[in-house]
Amino acid sequence: MHILFLLMYFIGIFLMGAGGFFLGMQNSTLGIILGGVGLLFIIAGAFASSLPRKNVKKKRTEFTLWCRCDKAKAQEIIDNFMREKDYVAIKYGDEDVYKKGSGWWTARKFIKCEICDNNTMIVEGWISAGIGNKPNTEIDLNGFYGALPKNAVRGDIAELEQRLRNISEYYKKLEEEQITN
Repeated sequence: MHILFLLMYFIGIFLMGAGGFFLGMQNSTLGIILGGVGLLFIIAGAFASSLPRKNVKKKRTEFTLWCRCDKAKAQEIIDNFMREKDYVAIKYGDEDVYKKGSGWWTARKFIKCEICDNNTMIVEGWISAGIGNKPNTEIDLNGFYGALPKNAVRGDIAELEQRLRNISEYYKKLEEEQITN
């Protein structure tokens, strides 16, 4: 599938080059037509390569965090934290995740938080990087490739864990005070 997109780019570049050649040869009509068709091929290839793909392989790093507050409070903490860190809530397939970065200049960073019933939270982190890279190719947070964005995601998850730990300690103290009173 990706070979088709690359082929469209190369055909577009070739046609634009041919259009430039014919413009230089004083055949402006043919040059403009070839250049325009080449530009359309490039635009079509860029658009088609940005469409979402099905059957995405999930390569994520999973963390289990402990949270001693109700689901609504935990979700509020997560939402506020993600907003502070410039993550945006998006639909990723059939999942609700947080995304930071466009993938053009920096790697796209993803965090998914799932609040469980037993005072735990499953947090998944991954990146997706590279111009022309398959947009939904997931790269887990292990390994050297993409070390800087991976470390940024790990740091954000660690900071979220610390906030949840602080609120959990606060609720624990409240419970202890209620028991002693």
